[in-house]
Amino acid sequence: MIRTPLLLVVALLLWKTSPTVSQQEEGPATRKDSVGTGTALPPQAAQRLGSLRFRLRSFPSSVVFSRDSKHLVTTEHDGGAAQFWEVASGALIRELPPGAASCVAFSPDGQQFLTGYGYGPLVLWDWATGKKIRQLRDRAGHSVVFTTDGQRAFTTVHAEPAANQQGGSAVVLIDLTSGQEIRRYSGFEHQPQSYLTLAMSPDGAYLAGGDFAGPGGGDAKVIVWRTDTGQELCRVAEPNNVYQLAFADQETLVIGGYERIRLLKVNGGKILRVLEEGARYGVAVDNEGKRLMVAGDKSIRDLRGKLDRKLTHDSLYHGWHAAWSPDGEHVAVTCLRHPYVTMWNVRTGAEVSFGSGHRGPINAVAASPESRWIATGSSQEAKVCLWDAKSGKLTREMKVRSIFEPRLNCFHFSADGSILTVAGSRWDVTTGQLLDTPVDSADGYRLFRSSLSTDGSLQFQVNESTVAVFDNVTGKHLHSLNVPDPKKYAFNDAVLSQDGKTLASAWFQNRGAASDVPLDSIVLWDARTGKRLSSFRPGGQVMRRLLFAPEGEHLIASAHPGNLEIWHLPTRSLRAKLAVPWGNNRELTGFAIARHGQLLVTQAKGCIQLWEIATGQLVHSWTVGYTDADSATFSADSRHVISGHSDGTALVWNFHDNASAPLGKDAKVWEDLASDPRAAYAVLWKLAQDPVRAVSLLKDRLQAAPQVQFENLERWIRDLGEPMFERRDNAHKHLLKTGLSAVPALRQAANTDIDLETRRRIQRLLETLDGNTPFASHLRDMRAVQLLELVGGAEAKRVLTALSQGDRGHPKSVAATAALMRLEQR
Repeated sequence: MIRTPLLLVVALLLWKTSPTVSQQEEGPATRKDSVGTGTALPPQAAQRLGSLRFRLRSFPSSVVFSRDSKHLVTTEHDGGAAQFWEVASGALIRELPPGAASCVAFSPDGQQFLTGYGYGPLVLWDWATGKKIRQLRDRAGHSVVFTTDGQRAFTTVHAEPAANQQGGSAVVLIDLTSGQEIRRYSGFEHQPQSYLTLAMSPDGAYLAGGDFAGPGGGDAKVIVWRTDTGQELCRVAEPNNVYQLAFADQETLVIGGYERIRLLKVNGGKILRVLEEGARYGVAVDNEGKRLMVAGDKSIRDLRGKLDRKLTHDSLYHGWHAAWSPDGEHVAVTCLRHPYVTMWNVRTGAEVSFGSGHRGPINAVAASPESRWIATGSSQEAKVCLWDAKSGKLTREMKVRSIFEPRLNCFHFSADGSILTVAGSRWDVTTGQLLDTPVDSADGYRLFRSSLSTDGSLQFQVNESTVAVFDNVTGKHLHSLNVPDPKKYAFNDAVLSQDGKTLASAWFQNRGAASDVPLDSIVLWDARTGKRLSSFRPGGQVMRRLLFAPEGEHLIASAHPGNLEIWHLPTRSLRAKLAVPWGNNRELTGFAIARHGQLLVTQAKGCIQLWEIATGQLVHSWTVGYTDADSATFSADSRHVISGHSDGTALVWNFHDNASAPLGKDAKVWEDLASDPRAAYAVLWKLAQDPVRAVSLLKDRLQAAPQVQFENLERWIRDLGEPMFERRDNAHKHLLKTGLSAVPALRQAANTDIDLETRRRIQRLLETLDGNTPFASHLRDMRAVQLLELVGGAEAKRVLTALSQGDRGHPKSVAATAALMRLEQR
């Protein structure tokens, strides 16, 4: 299991001393984007859908252009990483690791740059090589400014607390050769250190500082000093927070505040002008000091506040910080929501392309049955993209109803691949036309999920208090399922089995005093009638998402913060609990089951994880690289995994790349197929690359399950209750020998009216035959059936046909029959 923190992985992958990532010595096996910027793919990734142009992992704390205007630099608020982007291509050419920077400033000649971090050091770097020149302080602030001679710099630093006081802020002038402090500028000693912002006048005579007071604010201020003496020239109050400062000329300071933008004459402290409503938050000034870029409403204005133009932007959030390139060609704005940073050409007003596809996180992915299409969906954008699976090129974009936020669901293709269902709406894949929309909500509450049965006959909708079920053909409301007490409980998810007969719901207690006897949190219902069938899992962690396995016998449930539970529905027993590494600030909702039902893929922190359902053990992990996955699925042929990421791109992973070691002799290979899942699947995927050997090996060793007469099963089960030991013992031995074929009859008998002792004997047999740890021979048989389906072809079908003719109740026979049906559908 890969446990390396994501940000450290990114730092190791991307940070080099050379100016560009593309110049790194990556080795012959490294793959590159086919349609993006040529950026290297993560190890073992086969393809990327979309581009990593200007993609950030979290919202930025600052944005600035390099002196030559060829690069845009962003710093991330969460973690303190810094990205250096090429303006012309959008390629990420360099990245500083976490803890390095919450602010970046370039020297006047552009040859060096400074990074400061509120919880880390102040460091001077060489721009050409990316090498660290020297560390100037152990702890710096969130704003740094070079002096005009490039020999010194102003920075905000943490001030040691005085007696009986909390630590505050200091604004200091630093010598860049020695790191020695030259002078302090007073006025912010008792303010929080992290969010001070600085600006220096073009002639270097004045320094301005403003503070970010945080939520509620009320005591923020702006102070202007003479740089040579530290003398305070003026100060003005700013209700709430100061976002950004910029000098328009030597005497005029522009203050970007929470509620307004003001122009201040620094000599005398007179407010010259307050811009109209809407002009607020961050602000930047062009190189001529004549125009303002206002982050709040993404507008360009003159110094009088007159509107020049508003720039297009599809983010629902206001801008945070603004930057204007020194050559005057581009402006950029950061915001609190994806894509986090947006850049425009000033002359044309056109937004600089982020590349094809999504700008928001991809939280839904699906693959068409014929392997022609991959669909990706972003609930933030309320948009679906359709990609050509072979070339990775974007084919079509479709807007969906935003009512189904916060996540897309019921995201799948029809059996023939011609229709894509998204949150209950159906789209024609060929034309991109909307065919129908979901029926109206039964009670008007905001929907969490809306889904269709596989055959399209039923639709259900989930909100906090109700799961409403409709006939999807007529739109008739069939019934509603309700929480036990709306004042205490709430639904979090519901899902239909693939046959459309059973609906599973998850609820949790979200308010009120805890019950003395916790209610079962997962309930199974008859989907058509609303009859309650059974329930299990009392209390416990909050359920996030449910998913039925294809065979209908297992239900996968994700629990906060990072556990996947595999429940066996016939026995209502917990077969496995998978601990997935995931942060508490995210929801574990991205997981899927392969069509053959044996493998489970799930998102994780820094990786994609592949699990075997029967054993509950980890099979493989893929390191994702730049950002974590928000969604995942299998390709229709179960040869690939597709993951959707928070950076707005998707990655395709190839199973065969995980098998590099040569295979041994047939006897050893056959033995390995029954071993530990990691070793077994490495062999399985290697064999899949050699179909002739795979089929030859399996057809000589796989045997159909022997036929079992139901009359014999009935007699043996009945004899378990006989007084004579010999008859009971004989029945027990025969049932053990029958193996898994006896399990359905034993389960049925356990639910009848029998005496307690007979029930106990049946339960012990079930624990042996159908327990949490399957027999190695059974695991090998099921893996072999999976391998035959992967290989396909006439010979593999003949072997599967022979297996399917075994006892019809045996899992091996059932799996072979299902594999044949799927192969016929390819």
